[in-house]
Amino acid sequence: IGMNSLLRATRGPQRQLLCAAKSYHIAVVGSGPSALYALKYMLPTTKAPGLATSVTVFEELPTPFGLVRSGVAPDHEDVKNVQNDFTHTIETSPVPVTFRGSTKVGGAELSELKAAYDAVILAHGCGSGSKLDLPGSPAANVVSSIDVVRWYNGHPYASESSPLPVVEGRPLEVVIVGTGNVSIDIARVLLKGDLLTPSDVTTGALADLKARTSAGVRVRILNRRGLAQSAFTIKEIRELIKLQAPAAFTFTVTEEDVELGLNPASEEELRESRPKKRIVDLLRKEVVMPEAEVEALAAAGDRSLAIDYLYSPCAVSADDEGNIKSLTIERQSLSGEAGSQRATGTGETKEVPCDLLIFSTGYKGEPLKGLEDHFSGGCYVHSRGHIKDNVYCTGWIKRGATGIVGSNIADARETVATIKERLEGMAAKAQPTVRYGEGVSWEGWKKIEEYEATHGLRCPEQ
Repeated sequence: IGMNSLLRATRGPQRQLLCAAKSYHIAVVGSGPSALYALKYMLPTTKAPGLATSVTVFEELPTPFGLVRSGVAPDHEDVKNVQNDFTHTIETSPVPVTFRGSTKVGGAELSELKAAYDAVILAHGCGSGSKLDLPGSPAANVVSSIDVVRWYNGHPYASESSPLPVVEGRPLEVVIVGTGNVSIDIARVLLKGDLLTPSDVTTGALADLKARTSAGVRVRILNRRGLAQSAFTIKEIRELIKLQAPAAFTFTVTEEDVELGLNPASEEELRESRPKKRIVDLLRKEVVMPEAEVEALAAAGDRSLAIDYLYSPCAVSADDEGNIKSLTIERQSLSGEAGSQRATGTGETKEVPCDLLIFSTGYKGEPLKGLEDHFSGGCYVHSRGHIKDNVYCTGWIKRGATGIVGSNIADARETVATIKERLEGMAAKAQPTVRYGEGVSWEGWKKIEEYEATHGLRCPEQ
């Protein structure tokens, strides 16, 4: 008897679910938030008939939940708690839901899924990071943000070696390019030190963090545009501001950088965006100060975070062993209309120390084989989630690598609505069978989860 059958047999009386005149067999490729929100909206409820009579979720990794598990920062347990909601959706589903972990879907498998299922939803996300091609950038210790995020979250594809270089007798100098929430997450993790102990960080990453930042860590974040164009949210900034005292670091932005970026077009952008205006007001109140004060604080301390606006990296310098030692950055100026301003170099440059350069300039998606002609700009070309034939998409691979976990809700609703419209009146296919292995079942995943929880509690470091 499967997990779902056992659960249904022991739950007792239920409210009457509405049944659709026809329901269908659905395959979902991926098991992150976009996939599992789509699953949720396909199931029958007491208020609406469901689309699915069975759902099979195919996941490349042995574990579900995608970036909620391996992308959200380990100290953001409140965000990771959405896993509990997804688990409840699967384990209380009124129709069979089959999880097949460790099952990679490629071009041949996609053709088989198309033939076997009434609809195939691609929710495989964006699995590679972007890096700028700078002169000298083949130097060691130049990485993408995805490398760092996978490392501290224990992703199976993470490198076995730490991305943090070893420096002796001085603070580790880190430069992060980009001002999205991922950049802020990485900076916070690097600066937190021992405060990360009661979190979901891996034992190995925590040990490396403590050892390789024992003499301090200085983080510099670069944004080629101005403060008004920052991509992070106010929640992330408030968290950093509150963390300064307990984690013993300084957080600064220079007045010069702020004022240079607040041209008339930027002021117009702030008038039209209350959230952006609140971020600017908060930073001006808490962390913006004259350049001389910023330099004095940096010189006096060994743990700091500075955001440099209107600067872009232009060249990497390496030492005799091929490791990055410094980064040349160029002052930028803004031009153009509000909402579409561009940054251009002024020719004014300076060199900053750098032991580790992290590009946090977005994630990229790749199409499954056979869908290359329906892919552009890092996501599928679609009409309200429909790609071609009986293939659909949702999440980052549908809209691009933007938004938070909740952003996937509207995406999933739209795609499921499109599937319903296109399948209306069509005969459902027979119970599907696929030729490749079973992979890791939902019961197998629960054993992995139990092992992690048990051994995590036993770990002396955590």
